[in-house]
This record gives sequence, structure tokens and C-alpha cells, in this order.
Amino acid sequence: MKEAAEKKNIELENENEKMAGKIRFIIFKRELKKDSFFKNLRESTMIISDLENKMNETLEQLALVQTQLELNQNQSQIQVERLKQQLKGSLCFYK
Repeated sequence: MKEAAEKKNIELENENEKMAGKIRFIIFKRELKKDSFFKNLRESTMIISDLENKMNETLEQLALVQTQLELNQNQSQIQVERLKQQLKGSLCFYK
């Protein structure tokens, strides 16, 4: 009877060890997945940050270009008005 109990105890210990090994393997795989997830998260965060910086730079450049375009448009309108005045003056001179 004692031998049967010891044999059963050994079988249970072996079963326990197998289960513990499986659990350790599952935990190891989960840790790898977690590490991979956080690595991807860090990379994604860096990419988003870079894109935000590029977008901000582009918006600043766009604002500068728009301001320059408005200045050029105003200067062109002023120049057109001057030329119209000169042309009117020239036409009056020939009459």
C-alpha cells in the first residue's frame, strides 16, 4: 500500500512538473508577445511624433507661402492700378 501511495505521489509530482513546464512556456510566450507589443507601440509612437513634427513644419511653410502669395497679389494689384493710371495719363496726353 505504501508503495502504491509513493508511486501515485511520484506520478502526481511528474504531472505537476509537466504542468509547471507548460505554464512556464506559456508565460514565456506571453512575455515575448508583450515585449513585441510594447516595441511596436514605441515605434508607432515615434512614427506618429515624427509625422506630427513634419505636419507642423509643413503647415508653417504653407502659412509663409500663403502670406507671401497674398503680398505678391497685393503688390500686383497696386502695380496694375499704377499701370492703368499711367495708361490713362498717356491716352489723355494724346487727345
